[in-house]
Amino acid sequence: MPQIKPGVAINLGTELYHIDKLVGSGAFAKIYQASMLDADDLTDLEGERKVTLKVQQPGCPWEFYINSQVHERVSRLQDPMDIKPSLMSIDAMHVFSDGSVLVNEQHSCGSLLDIINLYRTAGKKMSEVMVVFYTLEILYIVEQLHRCHIIHADLKPDNFLIRDGFEDKTECLFSGELRGLKLIDFGISLDMELFPPNTTFRARSNTSAFQCIEMQTGKPWSYQADLYAIVSTVHCMLFGEYMKAYYEGGRWKITQTPRRTHDPVWRRFFDTFLNIPSCDELPSLSYWISEFHQCWEEKKKTFDKEKWAQYTMYFEKH
Repeated sequence: MPQIKPGVAINLGTELYHIDKLVGSGAFAKIYQASMLDADDLTDLEGERKVTLKVQQPGCPWEFYINSQVHERVSRLQDPMDIKPSLMSIDAMHVFSDGSVLVNEQHSCGSLLDIINLYRTAGKKMSEVMVVFYTLEILYIVEQLHRCHIIHADLKPDNFLIRDGFEDKTECLFSGELRGLKLIDFGISLDMELFPPNTTFRARSNTSAFQCIEMQTGKPWSYQADLYAIVSTVHCMLFGEYMKAYYEGGRWKITQTPRRTHDPVWRRFFDTFLNIPSCDELPSLSYWISEFHQCWEEKKKTFDKEKWAQYTMYFEKH
């Protein structure tokens, strides 16, 4: 694999890229912003187009496979709600003996975690209507992934990118395409079609704050990995901090309490997703989409104001 660091130009296949800067680093990958260059004019380091390069050592060709499968299977669903624009799309992956480089489009509005942290820094919490909006989007995305027999296995605020500002009128939202989020990082996703029917797991994820109850208690799990991560992500939005669960009176509960002004749906939502009886008795995501749609209808009149306040806060900071 070519040496990749800020300030250098590299060839990947037939394309030439200038590495602008390192924008993120995790346990398994480094993320760079890069500019696609014109090979005939190397003085133009601004480039025609900005992209994101995900550099992994050792390589992870699995992510290209699973991402391709996700898009293919979601297309076959022909669901009235098109979630494909809300799923990471890989432009190219270059695999070497000692690593891999994944190329995809750049997003300029940060992640859901960035937004949550902005609110915390400002001493605020995300407005309930924004939490309802993002919760509905997450439920739609995960419901279709699970129908495609895919477990993302790494859902968290960092892996939901905020899509660029949109002009859609509130009444058009949820009318056929999602608008607010894009799910990324399928590197440890599970393709359940590659396992015998009813396969379950006992391994634990590396992200302790998003380990489902079954992982914490040594019980078998399957889709609970994503279901617990949904409520953990929602908890971060609603309360501005990571979720802590405890066991009392035969039920798992959260340490935080929704405000009196919050919709009653939140208490039932947390209780249901924290207390899943078994791998054979999973909550219906379609049902919860319906429940949050009712909540959305009641609160959406304040959405436009809150949406633009959020975008303004982000871009003022950056």
